[in-house]
Amino acid sequence: MSRQRRTFTSEFKLQLVKLYENGKSRADIAREYDITLLDIPKSMYYYHADVCGKRALKTEDKEISKEIARIFKESRNNYGTRKIKKELSIDLIQQ
Repeated sequence: MSRQRRTFTSEFKLQLVKLYENGKSRADIAREYDITLLDIPKSMYYYHADVCGKRALKTEDKEISKEIARIFKESRNNYGTRKIKKELSIDLIQQ
């Protein structure tokens, strides 16, 4: 007898991701939903990593954008990308 392949809906996957984000372990999730660890879709981990990575990048991008705007305004709107990059590297070294 062959075992029928289980499929998961997007809502179910999202629910698993939210549980995982809230600190619940993979083993606890598997026990609670009566699935094996192998049944937990890989998309759960990829989604979690992608979302967390994007959040971190967004805050970092905002900070860098503010710094670029500050440098550009201080130079009386006259700096090009090379000079801004040089100023950013100087600021980074000073920190």
